[in-house]
Amino acid sequence: MSSQFRSIHPYVSQRLVSLFETLAKKYSRLADQIQQHDSEGSTPDTILGVEDTDQPSDLVRRGSESLYM
Repeated sequence: MSSQFRSIHPYVSQRLVSLFETLAKKYSRLADQIQQHDSEGSTPDTILGVEDTDQPSDLVRRGSESLYM
């Protein structure tokens, strides 16, 4: 993490870790799908599912909104 994060509440740090964990899982799943479809010869636009169309900025926005609830 950045050196700017100092003395943050434990709940906030847990939510940040959860957010990064969610992003890592989505990235890993998408990378696996791309590799699988590359080996089959299909185009990358066909591999995105409905749940994978979220933009990373949407995930960050939702994560930061839940920090203030």
